[in-house]
Amino acid sequence: MTVVQVDVALARRLERASLVSVPAEKEWEVGGWVCRWGARGLVGRVASACVSPDAGYEPLASVAEVAASYAALGLPALLRLTPLAPERLPGAPALRPARSPVTVMARDLGEPLEADERVTLDPSPNAAWNEAFLSPYDAFEGHARLSLAEAAPGPRRFAALPDGESAAGVALGVIAEGALGIFDVLTLPAHRRRGVGRAVVGTLLAWGQEQGADVAYLQVTASNAPAIALYERLGFTPLYTYSYASVEPSST
Repeated sequence: MTVVQVDVALARRLERASLVSVPAEKEWEVGGWVCRWGARGLVGRVASACVSPDAGYEPLASVAEVAASYAALGLPALLRLTPLAPERLPGAPALRPARSPVTVMARDLGEPLEADERVTLDPSPNAAWNEAFLSPYDAFEGHARLSLAEAAPGPRRFAALPDGESAAGVALGVIAEGALGIFDVLTLPAHRRRGVGRAVVGTLLAWGQEQGADVAYLQVTASNAPAIALYERLGFTPLYTYSYASVEPSST
């Protein structure tokens, strides 16, 4: 997989869209950093600080100031380092890699798209969607992640490919900043390699296009080659990768 030179304007737009689409329980700003906390710290994008997608903030607060703001709330500090962050962070200690890097993939929605008639789209998750979504997690992590999905703003659609009273696969689509974000794509193990993911994601793409979105994006663990291959077949290309780094509150 090759990531081309970053389209910074598009990256800013998609970063803004994702911050809106996946709201955190707590959010505050420290000198150009958007600091977030939620989902019991289990989901990186709502339990980390990132450089704001709103350009031109000078001077950028130091990493020590960001860490201190988390420490004041009794929370661990985690940085999400996107291409919007400068190469040399102000006041940066020796940061330690944390969690897995994530690749953001995008595609335009200019060409006509067709929904899979088997896939259902609902503005709220039903019992079958919840059951499928929760299946890979223990109760603690599953319900924290489900609360994130339920908090997504509209316009949104919870997509599912039914399998009797259950679901073979699910995903969530949220529109913000004129962009369709696709989250929580999951195919149950018994239904893999049967086109379930293609059907669910493809139907969300068609819905997003109908709603006026001109671009779609998703986030996938950078090492997940099968998922990346699926999304490439659906017209997505890598846009940029972000990483995580942990920092101690006492760093100066």
